[in-house]
Amino acid sequence: MELISTLISTFKQASQAKELISPSFELKNMRLNPQELKENSKALGISGDAQEINRFKVEDTLTQRIKEAFPTLCEVVINKMKGNIAERLMDEYFKNNGGWKKMEGEVGVNGIDGLYVKIKKGVITDVLICDSKYGNSRLGDTKDGKQMSRDWIVSKLETLEKAYPDNKYYSQIKKKVEQGNYRARLFQMKESEGQLDITLKTIDSDGRNINMKDNKYYKINKIPKIDLDNPRNSFEEKIIESYKNIYTNEIKAYKQEQKAQGAA
Repeated sequence: MELISTLISTFKQASQAKELISPSFELKNMRLNPQELKENSKALGISGDAQEINRFKVEDTLTQRIKEAFPTLCEVVINKMKGNIAERLMDEYFKNNGGWKKMEGEVGVNGIDGLYVKIKKGVITDVLICDSKYGNSRLGDTKDGKQMSRDWIVSKLETLEKAYPDNKYYSQIKKKVEQGNYRARLFQMKESEGQLDITLKTIDSDGRNINMKDNKYYKINKIPKIDLDNPRNSFEEKIIESYKNIYTNEIKAYKQEQKAQGAA
């Protein structure tokens, strides 16, 4: 037994010494500044998208709060609630950042999360199309192409034209999209450790596919994390107030739904 203990101790010391001489990839990256980390990751074939997804792997405190309110709630319903919260916060973000007007973008449960426009004298002048995701949820593949691709957007606008034949704006929007005169964004958010982490990604598309990397027009608008208890300016104050109200309303709505089901 004494010999085995000695061998184990020797092995641990050797491993520690090796780590000091040749630290692991993880340890090395902990010591790098952001630019060095990006270059290191690129050399190893790790894409920018993978790095962005890793940002959202930190502790998800919104999930924890929902579970505290509804301990027996299944993951599917929790994810649906988080998706609702993300979409509503996206609406508030663009309402307070650029003066965008939101139009109905869905028929039933499927469609465009955020269809925003600017109108001047009855004419659509600008179009912004967004999809909201909570955490590291990804855009899906559909029969009309990749979600948020140009073909997918046109298909959804055609559905909206049929659903709202008296609304002249949908045909104007579709024409702009077909001509490439629009902007598309992916709005990602997550709550972790009392902070809101929001990222906006530019989406480029010329057909059924999308491009969010290796493109000269690709950029990520990194919004500084927002401390839910310590806003730094009036914009953050509005976002925090909106977020708290959205969360409260989502919880209330689900409680009312449960109550109605229990009474049925």
